[in-house]
Amino acid sequence: MPVGFDYFFIADEVQSKFDRCLRFLQETVQDIPTFGIGHSLGLVIHLLIGSRYAVQRSGNILMAFNNKEASFAIPLFSPVLVPMAQSIGPLLSQIASSPTIRRGVKP
Repeated sequence: MPVGFDYFFIADEVQSKFDRCLRFLQETVQDIPTFGIGHSLGLVIHLLIGSRYAVQRSGNILMAFNNKEASFAIPLFSPVLVPMAQSIGPLLSQIASSPTIRRGVKP
């Protein structure tokens, strides 16, 4: 199922649904330990939830693995990101070699 790139919205939805489920479970079971478990995008969502909400977790299990090339794993990598990085490269080189910038660098 495609999810889109609005990860803040996704994190808000996940936390809202989790809160509803937890309230329901707490009516019958007390002191339920909760763990955030996420792989790949789930990892990102749990990190956003932890930074946006005052969640009480017993811990988090965050996993990531990718066995694909960036061009397959990242949407629009080749048509957008590669040309953008290539066009920024010379600018970054000029900035790095600028005497103004280099004065602030200690040897």
